[in-house]
Amino acid sequence: MFRCLCGLFSNSHSNINDIPPSQESASEGQIGKYIAKVSPCQADPQSWMVHACARRISDKTPKHTEPQSSTTCSMLSALKRRTEEENKERWLCAAKQGDLPDIQALIDSGVALNMINVANPDGTTALIFAALNGHVAILDILLKITSVDVNAADHHGVTALLAATHFAHNEAMARLLKEFSIDVNAADSEGDTALIRAAFQGNRQGVEILLGMPEIQVNTTDRSGASALKWAASENHLQIVAMLLKISGIAVNTADDCGDTALIEAASEGHIEVVRMLLQVPELHLNVKNKNDKTALNRATTRGHDKIVTLLLNMPGIRHGNTLTAQ
Repeated sequence: MFRCLCGLFSNSHSNINDIPPSQESASEGQIGKYIAKVSPCQADPQSWMVHACARRISDKTPKHTEPQSSTTCSMLSALKRRTEEENKERWLCAAKQGDLPDIQALIDSGVALNMINVANPDGTTALIFAALNGHVAILDILLKITSVDVNAADHHGVTALLAATHFAHNEAMARLLKEFSIDVNAADSEGDTALIRAAFQGNRQGVEILLGMPEIQVNTTDRSGASALKWAASENHLQIVAMLLKISGIAVNTADDCGDTALIEAASEGHIEVVRMLLQVPELHLNVKNKNDKTALNRATTRGHDKIVTLLLNMPGIRHGNTLTAQ
């Protein structure tokens, strides 16, 4: 999904003398071939290529004062478009690779101001590239540009915050979350928010950072209907389960598309400490059934998790077959 745009060009001429003399009267298409050989990560907006090609064009222009021919104008337009494309690729490459001097040079030259939110064919911007690779220094520079879109997303719905979270770049997450306009609850095409992703991965520090945001929505579910709590319970991330259960308004009984709650999932997977922690929540529904008509007790019994079976049977109000224990 993410790829560097560097390396698309090769065999670049190191100086103008490398251009064969026979190309002195190069056509517009041939000039384009020479321009295309300049690496976008190395090209400079004021490079010799711009001057050289412009000089070749001017050499063909009549000395007397006349309007430029349509051919000359089209060649200049093509040259300008090519230069803009090279600068765009250089900009994105620098952000991905963490090339701070090149990013700063493009900003200082004024070139970057028109490219701050440009993206590659996948929709990945420089900000997303920097977050994806944990380049905090690059993020800091980009976020100081007022026109930067901090919530820009690629074609998969991945924002800079989601990209940083996906690879557990917690410092990058913290830097992005300082932005007033950041959407902490943005979700990708799979419905994953930063909190859901961090909880699933067991990124305790990332979850802690996100829970510190006043606008965080802890009960959001992904496309499968699973919440951050359900994923943390499923993956046996005990500390994260504990952190989430402390949040006021946490929906402990949320079920996914299969009807599985955090309790059913933990009991099924044999995560006894998670089960024990969930059983301490007064609002917990012990006897809820999933879409296969199975409760947490049914799943623990089927999977042979005897200690969890015993733990559940000792809970007041647990239903065992047609028997309901005393409340």
